Amino acid sequence: TSAIFSPFFNLEVSGTDYYHIDVMDGKFVKNNTEEKMYTFTNEIKQISNIPLDVHFIVENIKENIDRYLIFKPHIITFHLKACKDKEEVKKHIKYLQENGVFVVLNASGALFNGPHKFTNLLNNFPDLLVFSIDSIVAEKHDANRNFNGLFDKVVNSIKYIKNMGHYPVAIRTVITKNNY
Repeated sequence: TSAIFSPFFNLEVSGTDYYHIDVMDGKFVKNNTEEKMYTFTNEIKQISNIPLDVHFIVENIKENIDRYLIFKPHIITFHLKACKDKEEVKKHIKYLQENGVFVVLNASGALFNGPHKFTNLLNNFPDLLVFSIDSIVAEKHDANRNFNGLFDKVVNSIKYIKNMGHYPVAIRTVITKNNY
């Protein structure tokens, strides 16, 4: 048993600020980690006070939010593409904020076809809006997403949001030898 707790202890005393937990259902990405990460999160919370940063890459956001709220996560990220409409997005944001959770919404420029989409979203803004970028080279990003012009759409979306006010926006990316 001590072999299980030792790595967590070492991470905690080293000064780790957050545990990032990726919860995937196998529908947006090929891995399904739902049950494994739930068990892992439960184990972490039994031995550590380090805050949780939970990232849902799942279709059923509400079900997962309800499951993970017992762990009192500091941050929850969910994906806009997993929501059926803007009302569902607003409901999730409000629910999470009412429960004291810092809300991160992961968006894609492909989902926004005009400024009115952002205006509606920003009326119930999450604490942070994130765009995922697969490469800092526009052509490689667009090829990876199979969507010509998407990189520029993301850049223009960020410019539009920033011109509307002081809304925090971040980029999440994984750079590999294949996409750099």
